[in-house]
Amino acid sequence: MDNAGKNLKLAKAANGKDWKLNLEFEYTGKTTPQRNHLVELGFATLWARARDTMIEAKVPLAIFYLVCKECIATVTLLNGLVTTELNGQLKTRFEQWFGKLPRSQGLPRS
Repeated sequence: MDNAGKNLKLAKAANGKDWKLNLEFEYTGKTTPQRNHLVELGFATLWARARDTMIEAKVPLAIFYLVCKECIATVTLLNGLVTTELNGQLKTRFEQWFGKLPRSQGLPRS
């Protein structure tokens, strides 16, 4: 995030005596994609995955743009299940962030 006043206040509150979240905030210059290239690459990757998903599903061009939003949302959710190694532990991105896998939505547990 940029180092605007509201973000600096958030960082102070998050790591303050009340919340004690011990988060490390990283700041970039405002409107400088050169300093935010990893996020920009992430957006490009998600869009490419969504586009490829719709092409492989043979979605007709007539409805391609109508279902595009839902496809992007689904690909974004599935991206949380990609495994990554962090501190020597191979876990999904969701597990790395939240500490556990997400609950299934409406599916019976086995």
